[in-house]
Amino acid sequence: MELYGTDLKTGLSNREIPLKKRLFGKNQLEEIRNISPISIFINQFKDVITLVLIGATVISFCLGEMADAIAITAIVILNGMMSFIQEYRTERSLKALHELAAPTAKVLRDGKISVIAAADVVPGDIILLESGDRVPADGELIETQGLKIDESILTGESVPVEKTIEQKDDTHIRIHQKNIAFMGTLVVLGRGKIIVTKTGMDTEMGKIAGMMGKIEEEQTPLQKRLDLLGKQ
Repeated sequence: MELYGTDLKTGLSNREIPLKKRLFGKNQLEEIRNISPISIFINQFKDVITLVLIGATVISFCLGEMADAIAITAIVILNGMMSFIQEYRTERSLKALHELAAPTAKVLRDGKISVIAAADVVPGDIILLESGDRVPADGELIETQGLKIDESILTGESVPVEKTIEQKDDTHIRIHQKNIAFMGTLVVLGRGKIIVTKTGMDTEMGKIAGMMGKIEEEQTPLQKRLDLLGKQ
């Protein structure tokens, strides 16, 4: 309560919200790049080793080595298709993460409960959760009544997790803490209240989205070695 300047009975004051929005930004995931499937497919044929193979195909064709030309062409196309499928699935997954974000949130401010856009939630807000709600941000539970949350989008667990306000030190894995509710997870039973601790890209879902968004920016060690081999 002291850290986030909030009160459990009245929540934040509406006067504090503009400042907190400037400090922490909007509670939303960053906009993903919009790449068309055609662009994704074309990009698969721009690396050095693929260009070398395409050059070898042209040479084989000019020399009349049709069998070699066909074989190399098949390899290039197959490799391009596999890479395209992997990258396209990544783009679809990023869009799916955005769709899982809660559209609205029930928040306690100035002692009154109101429904606001989830993007306007800030750290220190007291959020009320009920069955069927999407958790709008990461937060520590301060009240629970038979609360169970489906966290399968983060952990893969098929069974809803029973939540409690008790903090346990038996695990160092943050996403398995039972006193924390995570952005995008679904309340399937009971009620609860959380004090928001993380919003937007600072949430666990935001970190996942950030990592997925950087997949193409950094080459794997194998890709670096293949590029070097192609240049040599």
